[in-house]
Amino acid sequence: MQKLNRRSLLLVGFTLFSMFFGAGNLIFPPYLGAQAGTVAWLAFVGFAVSAIGLPVIGVIAVARAGGLSELAGRVHPRFAQVFALLVYLSIGPCLAIPRTASTSFQMLAPLIGGDAMRQLIYSIVFFAAAFFVALHPEKLTSWLGRILCPTLIVLIFVLFFGCLFHPVAEHYGVPTAAYASLPGLTGILNGYQTMDTLAALNFGAVIALNIRDYGIEDEQQVRRSTIRAGWIAGAMLLLVYAMLTHVGALSGAAWPGGSTGADTLSNIARGLFGPVGQVLLAAIFVIACFNTCVGLIACVGQYFHAAAYSVSGHCGVFCCGQHDYFEYRSGGYYPSVHAGAERDLSGRYRADRAVVSPEAGETRCGLPPLHCLYCGAEHCRGIPDSGLVAAAAGTAAERTRLRLADAGCGRSADWLAASEEN
Repeated sequence: MQKLNRRSLLLVGFTLFSMFFGAGNLIFPPYLGAQAGTVAWLAFVGFAVSAIGLPVIGVIAVARAGGLSELAGRVHPRFAQVFALLVYLSIGPCLAIPRTASTSFQMLAPLIGGDAMRQLIYSIVFFAAAFFVALHPEKLTSWLGRILCPTLIVLIFVLFFGCLFHPVAEHYGVPTAAYASLPGLTGILNGYQTMDTLAALNFGAVIALNIRDYGIEDEQQVRRSTIRAGWIAGAMLLLVYAMLTHVGALSGAAWPGGSTGADTLSNIARGLFGPVGQVLLAAIFVIACFNTCVGLIACVGQYFHAAAYSVSGHCGVFCCGQHDYFEYRSGGYYPSVHAGAERDLSGRYRADRAVVSPEAGETRCGLPPLHCLYCGAEHCRGIPDSGLVAAAAGTAAERTRLRLADAGCGRSADWLAASEEN
């Protein structure tokens, strides 16, 4: 049974960490350190419970259940639909995705100016780049795991070690009233504001795509690898949060009165590195927010792609009408792409010479078995029973051309099959 090797699993864990670690994850730990002062580590324990523990548990729960819809469906199918929609809207276009651009721009504003036109241009470039990367959700490991995540970690380590070897204060500051009375509980409440608990319910599907891109087809191995990636991401979050909490606690002692975590980080970055510190901090925020934006666009796109019963198996931003027909080529049947499709998908949906009888009917997801056989989207993971699939080898079936109607692959779509005679 094929498994991910350690290096690949580590890269997938890096990818999941990058998707988690965004604007709120940068802001809340240092602000907690500045506000909690001498009780910072007691508060950090509570913060870790809700900002690390709950997201990791969420990844594990969704992976073991087989998806968010399956997990929420244990309550009621209608509840699953409404709950999933609200979660995806809240972490996606309604709140978290816009926040990634606005927060990162705030850190760039001291360097490039903060007028409305510059912010508009920055937002367009930021979201266009994130959109481009999110079009290939199964390739996020190549971008986030291999390049952006290591770069982000190195920059954070530079800030941390600068604070470690040149401390800006001799001790932590005085805690605020809320942290002085209930440091653990206050930490739990602030940790939940990272929104990673909600994000964890959705990131698993994109991580599973990246695992499958390594050639892992067995669903049990995909689930196990997803869970292990969750543990790796949790360990990385624990380390980075601890460093940022220490940085924030010293910054709060040296420059008390900061109103946000961004202020706390800006003060210590300038104090340690001067004007270069602002550039360092801006780079950290832009990379972190970009990573999270890509992850959110990818998982939200996958969800709405599945909800719309579209044919395309890649990111649901282009969600309908990609496959015009399926045709046989040497080595198996491949989906062909009609004129106007965004890209050739044929290399990604090989079905090992499998042909589905038109009389097979619909699968449990409400889509034709033909579609489910080739589509790589979450809603089509339940491949039809083997009894519905016949091997094509050396007969007229080998030259069968399977077509989908122009209406797409919705519940009412007609689909036809015509065989060429010898």
